[in-house]
Amino acid sequence: MKNLKLNRRSFEITSFIKADDDTAHSRNKILNERLEYAMLLNAVCCGFLNSKLPKIDKSFYTIVKRN
Repeated sequence: MKNLKLNRRSFEITSFIKADDDTAHSRNKILNERLEYAMLLNAVCCGFLNSKLPKIDKSFYTIVKRN
């Protein structure tokens, strides 16, 4: 995922039949490809597409000992 950019003009309005065909096509992909697409969509949504992944704020979490 190097230097990727979202082209907002590439989207189109489609019918339900075409959308169903696209869904069937994506189900034929192997698991790794679907996970890569999911990570790409998350990167676009969260705004870290061309940068490093953000660090997790570990101060939010606490360790609790249970008996």
